[in-house]
Amino acid sequence: MIKAEQVKGSAMQLKGKVMQAAGTLTGDNGILAAGKRQEAVGKVRHVMGTASSKATELAGEAKKRADQLAKRTQSSS
Repeated sequence: MIKAEQVKGSAMQLKGKVMQAAGTLTGDNGILAAGKRQEAVGKVRHVMGTASSKATELAGEAKKRADQLAKRTQSSS
């Protein structure tokens, strides 16, 4: 499942790339640097969203397995 953080991160990366292109075309190193920062922050946010999604998935699997184990333990008693 795609998290909002992943989408925001991807959007920030795109914005950063556009800013870098604008900085390159205009020769404005400030805009170029800001675009690189924007892209880097976007990558981090995207990774955070991916990690959060994976952690949620793993927690759900762990709960499912724990419930199955508890069920087996109760039925063998």
